[in-house]
Amino acid sequence: MVYNPVEKRFYEQVAITAYRVSGQMLNVRPSPTQELPDGITVILIPAGGCIGTWEEVIDYEKFLSTISKR
Repeated sequence: MVYNPVEKRFYEQVAITAYRVSGQMLNVRPSPTQELPDGITVILIPAGGCIGTWEEVIDYEKFLSTISKR
């Protein structure tokens, strides 16, 4: 998993890049529920190579339960 819906955040071990066609980068990590403008490319790498910490993910049933409430 890359996203914790209970805490509404990406896990620390996930590398995230978001950018416009022009190459301008967007910082989406602090606000993962924000609406993105058209034309944005988002790349998620579940186990980013430069990440030194690794968090335990939430229980899958809790993940499903939280997502289904939306």
